Amino acid sequence: RCVGQLRRRPQRVRRRSVPAYRTAAGMPKREGKGAQPKQRPLEVVAAEYDAHFERQFGGRWPALRSALLSPVEHACLLNKYCTESAAPSLGDAEKVPLTLPCYRRRGQGFPPAQADATGLLAFHLLDAASLLAVEALGVTPGDNVLDVCAAPGGKAVAILQLLDLSHGQLSCNDSSANRCNRLRRVLGQTLPREHSFAVKVTQHDATVQSSFARLFNAILVDAPCSSDRYVLQNVDELLRWTHQTPAKNAHIQFKLLCSALQAARSPSVVVYTTSALDSCENDGVVAAVLKRFPERVRVRPTTQQPFGEPTPLGGWICLPDTADGWGPCYLCTLEVFDGHPGEQGGEADGESSEEDTSDSEGEHDRPRGHLSSILKSHKRGN
Repeated sequence: RCVGQLRRRPQRVRRRSVPAYRTAAGMPKREGKGAQPKQRPLEVVAAEYDAHFERQFGGRWPALRSALLSPVEHACLLNKYCTESAAPSLGDAEKVPLTLPCYRRRGQGFPPAQADATGLLAFHLLDAASLLAVEALGVTPGDNVLDVCAAPGGKAVAILQLLDLSHGQLSCNDSSANRCNRLRRVLGQTLPREHSFAVKVTQHDATVQSSFARLFNAILVDAPCSSDRYVLQNVDELLRWTHQTPAKNAHIQFKLLCSALQAARSPSVVVYTTSALDSCENDGVVAAVLKRFPERVRVRPTTQQPFGEPTPLGGWICLPDTADGWGPCYLCTLEVFDGHPGEQGGEADGESSEEDTSDSEGEHDRPRGHLSSILKSHKRGN
């Protein structure tokens, strides 16, 4: 009997087939632990994106979406440090109604700027709406200015046009080594070598409190954001978008703005700006900061700009359907006074707070505590 059992053929076990998908290289890859999620179809993502912003903009969204898909018409910002005249390139350009020397040529644009004998460019090309945030800083020639997220350098170039570097200073920061190198190249094409002592480039993680000394009376926070015009014009970026993207960005933006407020002397001005459409990345972040520092920070309402419209919290936003093609660009001017935010309890003092989050993996996936509740209530209000 035992021998018969040994000779009996074992039963074949039917295995359930595991569905497979193909990687970019074309090889099948099994689903399971460690596998990448399937990419959502473009039509699904686009429909979710449209529905998300239709809830915020209502009947305005189709016209706004069409304007966002149109090519960006760059303006020309003159460089006062260049010895070569930009007049031949300007042609019949018209002055943009800003304090900074900025020009546009409707429907034509400008050729790339040529370097003079010293390697400096006569002008830089950028979206004119971005200059509103620089002008909101109210920079005076002798200010000590910090640009927290400075790369690729367009706003830093604009700040340099307002500073007197024999008295003022500019600190440009970015967390990426590659972006810092690009930033140095842009600054090197803007500023004569003899003035380079007044400009410093640093590579700090600005989401970390105490990244900067409390030295500055004008601070620009051009925070990383959804960059919706770029997203809509690039399929790969749109495929990465989810309805959680704005809230994840807002979580990082909140930390950047808190870090900037800690670096602000009293009195000082901090301008927060993004290229995002979603209100939770704009007024929502400012509302969270005001709740964190109610005694130290207040909004200076932005009014009477040459293009754009006010936001409910006193900020300003330029959207291309009504701002002559410029934008999107949001800005809000904050005044810091009577001490600095670190003197008030919470994260800046080293104490725990409901907004504080761990740096461990996965903890940056969503805002928590007061920030989360403010963003949710802010979205309901819009």
